Amino acid sequence: MTDLEKSNLLFFSAEAAEDEDKKKEAKGGFLTAELARKLTVEVVGTYALTLTATASGSPIAIGFVLAALIYAFGHISGGHFNPAVTFAALVRGAVDVRTFFAYALAQIAGAFIGGAQHNFALTDQGMTFAHNGGFPEVAQNASPGAAFLSELTATLLFTAVILNVATTKAQAGNQFFGIAIGFVLIALAQTIGSVSGGCLNPAIGFALPLLAEKTDDIWIYALAPLLGGALGAGFFRMTADPDEFKEKEE
Repeated sequence: MTDLEKSNLLFFSAEAAEDEDKKKEAKGGFLTAELARKLTVEVVGTYALTLTATASGSPIAIGFVLAALIYAFGHISGGHFNPAVTFAALVRGAVDVRTFFAYALAQIAGAFIGGAQHNFALTDQGMTFAHNGGFPEVAQNASPGAAFLSELTATLLFTAVILNVATTKAQAGNQFFGIAIGFVLIALAQTIGSVSGGCLNPAIGFALPLLAEKTDDIWIYALAPLLGGALGAGFFRMTADPDEFKEKEE
């Protein structure tokens, strides 16, 4: 793989240091200094994304901050900030199972911190999540099945876009991947917002309903995006040029 092609793996830069990490792991333990840096960034990035999501409720604000976070931190952790994205990376072959679980735990922690901060601010104003609706929930005129399908299909499209613009040799070296990811999130969240709230993120969908003590629909936001991420990666593997996988197979 050329240097230009490697540059396009910025979004999944966990892979860029894979050989070095394996050497360190062989000497002692899974949590290397390199992985600790990545997990720290995933906590902070997911915190910022969650705070923006729950405080603003605006798909535009969420998409813009996600694009900025990816450009800022993608070279460190890959800039996932979403267990569904990391799960798609796992199915695509960019991260291993242990890294997926480490990232997911970091992302959930960041989501709890961001949600707790906004909930604290609301408490000072005499409100809580339960009063202002700052958490994902199924719309009153929608069924759980419709919400589940909406979250699943939107996350499928979201992760398929991510894998195509940020992880392929054909798109190596492009400068638009962060914008493309942020914009597709805006469009998808706006599209399904009136049905499911447009969460597309299991960390946020798990943390915020728990903080709001509104857990009836939590299974939708924990499960549907993960399944959507797997399907998005499966779609990518079906439609991508076979050359994208040759190096790993060798």
